[in-house]
Amino acid sequence: MDWFVDQAWLSSLPFVFHDLTYLSRHPGLNVAYWNLDERHLTRSDETILVNGYPLLFFHFSGYDRTNPTFLSKHSDVRVVAGSALDQICILYRSEIDGAAALRPKVTTLETLPCSAAKFAERIFQGSVYNDLSLIAPTAKLGLFSGIGRRVDFILGKLLA
Repeated sequence: MDWFVDQAWLSSLPFVFHDLTYLSRHPGLNVAYWNLDERHLTRSDETILVNGYPLLFFHFSGYDRTNPTFLSKHSDVRVVAGSALDQICILYRSEIDGAAALRPKVTTLETLPCSAAKFAERIFQGSVYNDLSLIAPTAKLGLFSGIGRRVDFILGKLLA
């Protein structure tokens, strides 16, 4: 099943909307079980640091709040009691518990079937929603110009 569709969509943004996106290499972004070997978590007062920089985004892929011993069902990373990682997980569980009251309100919100649509249709829906023009070419010279031309071709067929 394609549960990764949001990641596929986000990965395409720098190629499609190159003037509106920025690639950041900040070590505090997208910290997850798959990169903890290169991202050292520490605490400074109430701040969690990643290699000395503030933690900005932690990716809880496969986290099971009922089994807090492991960080993810996809890995064998253990959460050591009292560690910075444990503090992050405790905060996350607290946020999940706090958001439980919102569930009835969220289920009544209108949703778009974006993730089930084809790639080009998702781009088109996102551009309409954000009032962005897809008519202007997105390709620039460089390593990814072929990808940009291909996306332009697909979008051109979709918009024709």
